[in-house]
Amino acid sequence: MGHGAPEAVDPILRLLLSVAIADGDIDPDELAVVRREFAALRGTSIADAELRAIAEWMMRRGGLRDCLAEIPPLDQPAIERVFAAAFEVASADGFVLEEEDTVLAQVAAALRMSEAQYRGAISALLRAGAESPTTPERP
Repeated sequence: MGHGAPEAVDPILRLLLSVAIADGDIDPDELAVVRREFAALRGTSIADAELRAIAEWMMRRGGLRDCLAEIPPLDQPAIERVFAAAFEVASADGFVLEEEDTVLAQVAAALRMSEAQYRGAISALLRAGAESPTTPERP
């Protein structure tokens, strides 16, 4: 895909990676979900090595610092899809850590979701996950 300088990386990809690195770790399962969700949202793919390199660069820079301000205004269906994708990344390992929840709240704010919309979306996504036979059990 060739993103060039990490600063030029699609802001949606950077948002998803911010969720993946929220716990200070680059987990291969979370990167796989980032890759899948980014492809679904943007219709393009990214190589494993490039995805990891961007994630490492973001960890050195502090992750969320720049990318949330760069999220373009989106319509409501796009907001819901992007937030659901971010939640999928956060829950890739079967649960959402406190650090990931904090980042999801920041993502929601960047997407211009109200607190009520954020909490409603989390509840709906958790319910949907509980009903899915492929979702890992929560500890």
